[in-house]
Amino acid sequence: MERTPPLIGDTRPTGPATDTRTVDHADLLERLADAVVVAGPGMCILYANPAADKLLGYGPGELTGRSVTDIVPTRLRAAHLAGVERFRTTGTRTLVDGRPTTVHALRADGTECPVELSLSAVPADDGTVRIVAVLRDLRERMELERHRALGSYLRASMDVSAQLQSAQSVEQALHDILPALCDRLDWDFAALWRVEPGTDPVELACVDVWEGDGSVDAPFAAGTRQTRLRAGTGLAGQVFTLEQPIVVVDPGADQTLPRRALFAASDFRTGVALPLLGANRVHGAVELLSRDRRDVDDHLVALLTTIGRQIGQFLDRADAEEEIRRSEARYRSLVEASALDVWRCAVDGAVATDMPWWRSVTGQSTEEILGYGWLEAVVPADRGAVESAWMLARDSATVYEDEYRLRAADGRMRTVVVRAVPILADGRLVEWMGTTADVTAERRANAARIELAESLQASLLPPRLPAIPRLDLAAMYETGGDGLVVGGDFYDLYPAAATEWTAVVGDVCGTGPAAVAVTATARHALHGLAVHGTGPAATLRGLNAALLQDAADRRPFLTAVNLRIQPRPDRVRITVACGGHPLPMLLRADGSVEPVGEPGTLLGVFDEVEITDVVVHLTDDESLVLYTDGLTEARGANGELFGEDRLAAVLSASAGCTADEIVDRVRAAVAEFRRPGPADDVAVLVLRVKPRAGRT
Repeated sequence: MERTPPLIGDTRPTGPATDTRTVDHADLLERLADAVVVAGPGMCILYANPAADKLLGYGPGELTGRSVTDIVPTRLRAAHLAGVERFRTTGTRTLVDGRPTTVHALRADGTECPVELSLSAVPADDGTVRIVAVLRDLRERMELERHRALGSYLRASMDVSAQLQSAQSVEQALHDILPALCDRLDWDFAALWRVEPGTDPVELACVDVWEGDGSVDAPFAAGTRQTRLRAGTGLAGQVFTLEQPIVVVDPGADQTLPRRALFAASDFRTGVALPLLGANRVHGAVELLSRDRRDVDDHLVALLTTIGRQIGQFLDRADAEEEIRRSEARYRSLVEASALDVWRCAVDGAVATDMPWWRSVTGQSTEEILGYGWLEAVVPADRGAVESAWMLARDSATVYEDEYRLRAADGRMRTVVVRAVPILADGRLVEWMGTTADVTAERRANAARIELAESLQASLLPPRLPAIPRLDLAAMYETGGDGLVVGGDFYDLYPAAATEWTAVVGDVCGTGPAAVAVTATARHALHGLAVHGTGPAATLRGLNAALLQDAADRRPFLTAVNLRIQPRPDRVRITVACGGHPLPMLLRADGSVEPVGEPGTLLGVFDEVEITDVVVHLTDDESLVLYTDGLTEARGANGELFGEDRLAAVLSASAGCTADEIVDRVRAAVAEFRRPGPADDVAVLVLRVKPRAGRT
């Protein structure tokens, strides 16, 4: 198909007769490097030169006859058609015969390419108007500009890093960052926002501004300095909450911005803000403004995110260094107030300063202390643990705290608590600053209190279990606290008649002296009631009456399970009565487990209690396990209770074991399950029928 430009008529020369040259316009258009597209009435393409075919991805002549909308991206077609209609009905020209503009053209394969578009309107001989479009491919230019921008982005990041490394103070670093950003990235104005200390809800204050060429009017700079932004409001407040950069076009028209009037008056067209992201907090934000409408691409957003993290990490380090300075000041104040040693040592624990208190206690000289000589005064049994603790603190650069014993010059042992804070430089451990405290008197006092508590607790338990025919017996008692508080759990086993024995396990509400008093009352009453030969239920009812009479204002109460044990040649008869206590667990020889007895009413609260005797017979290799609720109510790491089902499973797996083995298995299972920290006391009593001679 012959390609003939519809606007080209007579190509003969029209100049002076002496000019014999001719100009072939069609040939010029065919050879032109820029794309040319001519459209006639109805926006039908009448002509497209080879450069247009190449740019838009069509074969020769394939564009002719198509609608102009075929080379306009779908998202731009509505605006294009509206402009054509306006031109047709009013003659108003928006882009025609105007300055070139940058748009995107749609190629044959569906992709888009950026072009510089110039439009001209040319009247035709038939009275119609034809539109000539010249499209210049901008891809190479834009790629070059992209590389140039990436270069400026890299230099901006390097400038920020240099400013942060060379700054003598936080204030200087932050002040110098603003021009480094604006000069490299070509912004007109910058503002630095920091979190205002002590504000709730959080507010950000402008602490510094920078004006590129002084063109920003004074009212805008002054108004920005005076503004306070709550988290979530304004450019800085929004990035504080979102923790990522945001871009705003025409901020003066954004009704949500607190400074919209200032933005509008200063004619800013583009605003961007980046958060200053630390490891665990947002320190503030930087705001950049331009009077031009800027295209903030993904590369710039990524750069601003990186720069925001650089500044945030710098502020993290500054905060950490300030905290170390405050810690050092606190330690020095502590030393001055309590006359303790304060010292510095190398990363590996080599002491670099004198320790007067240490010298006075150990008799070592200053020279003997320096380096690793201080270890010679540590009790040999403690040295390995001390060295291990130092290595752990050194490897993790965390606070070192340890307690160990010294051999004093007088031959006695002293107990010290040593605490050291790591000193960091650029995130690297460089030395330690520490203190030494003498806690000998405190530890001795605690040991005495623990010994007293243990003695008092022991007085509430039988010194040993009696020998009962046919029975294998074992018991355990574990305190759940720190050893200083006497608990209210107890167990007892004693003769009630010539061939009968009484066993009891109880749990008094509370701890300390009050619990001790109630426990003593209960044990005394139970021993007295047992000699009357009444059953376990009657004994517990008598205990309830005794508790109600004892110190009415204290109103003590407890739960208990009481047994009457009657060994027989072929079996052991046991009568069980419970007063609000967990029921005993019966472990059969085949591993089956079941509770025994009726729950009953707790003791020491009500005048009338419901308690029932239940008889059970145990034969060879069967066991009855009594326990307090500290066992089943032990909590694991996730807060779950140990519970009766776990206890039953442990007991079932213990079929055929001795009484001691059953206790050990229960103890191990609870210890493995229970989370660290305070817990309730636990008492367990196991009665197992020993197999008769000749049986296994």
